[in-house]
Amino acid sequence: HLPGSFFPNSVASHYPLPDRTAPGVPTQQRAEYDLPEDAFVFASFSRSLKLEPHVFTAWLRILLRVPDSVLWLLQDDHRPQNQLLQYAATAGLADRVIFAPSIASPDVHFARVSLADVVLDTLVFGGHTNSVDALWSGLPLVTCAGRCVAPVRKYETMGSRVAASLLSAMDPTLAGDLVVESLSEYEDVAVRLALDQPFYQNVRQRVLSSLETSTSFDIADYTRRFQDALFRAWDRYVQGLAPDHIPPPSPEVS
Repeated sequence: HLPGSFFPNSVASHYPLPDRTAPGVPTQQRAEYDLPEDAFVFASFSRSLKLEPHVFTAWLRILLRVPDSVLWLLQDDHRPQNQLLQYAATAGLADRVIFAPSIASPDVHFARVSLADVVLDTLVFGGHTNSVDALWSGLPLVTCAGRCVAPVRKYETMGSRVAASLLSAMDPTLAGDLVVESLSEYEDVAVRLALDQPFYQNVRQRVLSSLETSTSFDIADYTRRFQDALFRAWDRYVQGLAPDHIPPPSPEVS
């Protein structure tokens, strides 16, 4: 068993608290990316190959339920972009789907993530680095526990549970609010975050508060505890003991 989340990251060393920005990177503005200043911005920066039809359709249904909202996606290839816009047009929503151009600088990209209000995770293969970026930016991240697509085991993969793992390690109450088990619940949570401001502010504040205490973003602590687990596995081998589960060591391991 790995300590905390199974997906370690070093985002805190690149964008340390309290500002969480890289030196020399200017503050990003919504106008730079054609985002309406007063819109509620749902975002997903996953590559287009992760956008399955049921996911994009769910996002469009969310837009229909939230007036003055937009969907902000990553522009990584013009062909899927055109196809997505054509599909959005069938629901009369093409003008509410906005694409963020690819940026060579990871520092600038990270800085613009915070222009969104909520990040929507992809479901069959969820966000990895994108989930880390969203949470470290202080944004609510709506995700699924792995069963949103169909109640069959092939969809319950490690790749579909990264965001759920991060949220659970940050704060179990956050996971209770943001990790869902059905597509309808996924849509309902996203809509509630947009329309229920007290709920949104409460969730966002809990995300921000967790950044200072969660081991999800402490790579040094993760490394020490993972190393301790490896030593214990080696000790079992040297002693001739049979393989067994090794629980995560406590955070006090040094």
